Amino acid sequence: MDALYRVAPLGEDEDARGFALVNFYDARVKREDWTVFLAAEQAIERGERETVIVQDRRGYAHAVVSTWPDFDLVHGKILRARALACNETPGRLLHETILAAAEERARVLGCGGVVMELGGDAAAMCRDLESSVRGAGFSRVGAAYYRPLPRS
Repeated sequence: MDALYRVAPLGEDEDARGFALVNFYDARVKREDWTVFLAAEQAIERGERETVIVQDRRGYAHAVVSTWPDFDLVHGKILRARALACNETPGRLLHETILAAAEERARVLGCGGVVMELGGDAAAMCRDLESSVRGAGFSRVGAAYYRPLPRS
């Protein structure tokens, strides 16, 4: 059976859906802002920063997440993951998909843990995601949540 959600890097056809979802949750983000954001991400060294779209089997966008490696004085090399937009959906499968994708990317980049940042101005959007993040064992670190990668 195919997974309900699929994580894919933003591509030409996903750009519009990614923008539509981000703009839905924060109308201050204009198309020009989105275009500059995507151009800046592409200018950064390949493999460092990545923005993905989480979509269902129909191709409907449910979340947009940006990730990049960073170094934390306490936790060492970490992956920062920021939910730019995240729909409210029944259950926790969407959130589990986001967290699993972030952890997989952290492993690929040699990070020891994940710092999950929830959209600051769109706090209502992330209320369910925040609950899932806490339930998955992440600890609050400032305005974000941290969890070391589980040992394989």
